[in-house]
Amino acid sequence: MSRVAVFGSVNVDRLCRVDADEITRLDDDSAVPAAGETRVVSVPPTGFRTDDTALGGKGANQAVAAARTGADTLLCGAVGTDAPDWLADRLAAAGVEARLAVRGEATGAAYVWVAPDGENRIAVLAGANDRLDADDAVERIDRFRRADAVLLQNEVPVEATTALLDALPADGPTVVVDPSPAAGAEPLVEHPAVDVFVPNETEFDRLRAPLTAAAERGATVVRTDGAGGATAFVGGLDTPVFRVAAPTVPVVDTTGAGDALAGTFAAAIGRAPTLRAAVRRGVEAGSRACEHAGATPPPDGG
Repeated sequence: MSRVAVFGSVNVDRLCRVDADEITRLDDDSAVPAAGETRVVSVPPTGFRTDDTALGGKGANQAVAAARTGADTLLCGAVGTDAPDWLADRLAAAGVEARLAVRGEATGAAYVWVAPDGENRIAVLAGANDRLDADDAVERIDRFRRADAVLLQNEVPVEATTALLDALPADGPTVVVDPSPAAGAEPLVEHPAVDVFVPNETEFDRLRAPLTAAAERGATVVRTDGAGGATAFVGGLDTPVFRVAAPTVPVVDTTGAGDALAGTFAAAIGRAPTLRAAVRRGVEAGSRACEHAGATPPPDGG
């Protein structure tokens, strides 16, 4: 059994399904993220309509994906005193051991617009996630050191995440970083403890310079290409070492695809016979996630 330790965000996702006319209005509103973009905001979006709520946050989503592969999965994060009971229940039902600090801030929230073709745009309100600190990061450092893979994102304070990276031994677990959102992710991309990055195409372009330097120092970069699958780079970003195509599936919602890929990949990286095999497992999981609404599909979704 693979052991995965995740340090990251926990949100309540609020979903709004939009039609073609609404998409046109969203495209004209500079305060709304672009299609496929995740953006951190300081206030909830004006006039947002909530059609459904779900467990979210990249940390939680990726932990659920790892656990559903059968991995022994730990999630360390934070919620507010307003956290609904179903949030912890959903994590437990997925097989995630959740260690969640309670902060005075409201629980983090994500506002997700879902287009008819499944494309999404996401505004993230950090809430309690923004109150994680270096002490939280190293409180369970022994568990992180014993993991086969450590999985990190950029939805919690970068200072806390880099404190965790600083505390990991050089011969420790494989460290996988999803540099999302891209804004402010440079300290993570530049950290020598990171072994693998899994940016999407937008993050890959925005962080190309530090990702290039990371690849040249020996890190692997696996760019997620949406319906195109994923592309792996080793030694530099000019020439990929391989591409993995995504299977064709009926797309309902792409919100959870990247997180499903990252969590499944992290669970596989220490056990799969090759990097390509681990990427393929991640791509297949990301594709399956598109068949369901929300960031984490129901338990019978695989």
